[in-house]
Amino acid sequence: MERIEGKYFVITLDQDCTYYEATMFKDNLTLAGGQVVNENKSEKSFDVRLPPGGLEDLDESFVRHIHNIEPKKGSRDILSHER
Repeated sequence: MERIEGKYFVITLDQDCTYYEATMFKDNLTLAGGQVVNENKSEKSFDVRLPPGGLEDLDESFVRHIHNIEPKKGSRDILSHER
């Protein structure tokens, strides 16, 4: 399995997810060592860097709200500039 540590992803939450649940998802991601880089509140989507353990480090009650997760386009360029 490919390691996803430190890579950027776009995570979209279910549309029926409440504002509170979305906020708790962001908090849980940050507490696990991830980073929210950008947020689109109307689409409930976030550009994130996943924590070292990936989604496994997140509480299941928040992971179940994920509708879609995909690599962020151009993430290799973002990562190469950080080094």
